[in-house]
Amino acid sequence: MKKNHYILIVGILICVLPIFLFLSKYNELPNRIPIQFNMSGKAASTIPKDVFIYGMPAGAILLNILVYFKNKNKSKDNGIIWGNIVFSLLFLSLELVTFYFVLK
Repeated sequence: MKKNHYILIVGILICVLPIFLFLSKYNELPNRIPIQFNMSGKAASTIPKDVFIYGMPAGAILLNILVYFKNKNKSKDNGIIWGNIVFSLLFLSLELVTFYFVLK
């Protein structure tokens, strides 16, 4: 298996990590999770709790796979696609920030 396959697998694992955190606090989460806020800090848009827990990571995994295959032949550094790791870490940080504000 090439190095870039390992990068894809690591990226997917990073995208799956929030699911375990959210499931551990499932009962503490509200039924609707705010995902968009207006300028005054009020929730402008919400989604159901289950969509947030499972749908957001699933969407990130799909995007991670798409980024991998789109850039597979364009990568440098011996075929390693660092965009997958950066994307996954960005997703993880956004999920954790949202999680923090929901439980605050």
